[in-house]
Amino acid sequence: MIGTYIGTERVVIAIDGEESEASLESFAGMSAACHVLVPISFDLAAVADSLARLQQLGLDAQAFHDVAAFGTAALALSGTTLFIELEEEVAATARIVVVDGVARRQTLLQRVRVGRRALRGAWIDLIAESMVLAHRFDPLHDHDSEKRLASLLWDAARHASEEGSVVVTLPTPRGDCSIRLTRDQFAVRAAPIYRELSGMLHELRPAASRVDLLVAEQDLILPGFVEMLAEFRGCRVLGFRYESLAMAASMQANRAGETGDVLLLRGTAIGEAIAQARMVELPQLGSARISPTHVLWNADVKPLIVDSVVEIGRDVTEGGLSLPEGLAGVSRWHCSLRVTALSTELIDHSRHGTWLNDERVMGRVEVFAGDRIRIGDPGIELTLLAIERAHGAPAR
Repeated sequence: MIGTYIGTERVVIAIDGEESEASLESFAGMSAACHVLVPISFDLAAVADSLARLQQLGLDAQAFHDVAAFGTAALALSGTTLFIELEEEVAATARIVVVDGVARRQTLLQRVRVGRRALRGAWIDLIAESMVLAHRFDPLHDHDSEKRLASLLWDAARHASEEGSVVVTLPTPRGDCSIRLTRDQFAVRAAPIYRELSGMLHELRPAASRVDLLVAEQDLILPGFVEMLAEFRGCRVLGFRYESLAMAASMQANRAGETGDVLLLRGTAIGEAIAQARMVELPQLGSARISPTHVLWNADVKPLIVDSVVEIGRDVTEGGLSLPEGLAGVSRWHCSLRVTALSTELIDHSRHGTWLNDERVMGRVEVFAGDRIRIGDPGIELTLLAIERAHGAPAR
């Protein structure tokens, strides 16, 4: 059985549980059976194009699998998984939820023009601008230098990520020109693209919940990428290889004798783990988080008293934070803050939703100083503060 991942940039093949260097074309005319993994950003038209390609080669496509749901099942993950994908033109994220032993894709978000092509363009501009400043040489105005730059770009970015900096050398009519670029310079140029990814992940993750983030190893080596993921405190990051998933696909059952329809599966039953992933160690951001002592809204600072509940909405009890009438999407009793000596919890009571740091609250979640609460549409924002006593200790 052939297992293959067909993306917009690369095709990965495995045969009977083993990696293969063969191409799909090498199986032309053999009527070989295959299970196909496709990117989460593929729509039905893209899947149909892939099927037509396989049929032209005479391959027997057994089924097409959503790579996020299949990967979650192949790794035998549980709960909620967020899958991150960087294709050539598109960045996409998907939420996979395991229910009754089946991993299913629940939600998909994607952004066009923020994929690997956008990263390539940002980093090529960085190198070109640095060359102009250092040597008054613009490689984008020289055909040979531009081709050379395109060929070395990804290796340069990877080296900068792993070693902290990289020397980029390009030929010019006056001889070779060299510049040194740091990991941070690459990361800063990639920041707008990473913000799009981060925003999609925040939108898919229930507020402050501990989910698994499933990321391709080829993306984890991009400068600044792991640092972007570090903001998702408490989450586990798993780095996978498409080769490992293709091997798992090559061990799927042959559907010979079943209906001739080719299935597109966005759900996969979970059994024992048949693929491998690497646990990624994330950098630590800042110091330990502390409980808030006050909530701030519109210059109104309200203390959070231990063993109390602060109601927030348009019609709340005495001691609560009362919001004016006429705010769209704000309930009479919208949410509340439950304060104890050990922690502070945000509890959502509304039909319209409450957001913590741009993630929707599902029930209740612990909050900390510096967190932002958003309610309503377009929304008002409350900020949680930790205010010290006069002698410098936290209020609690």
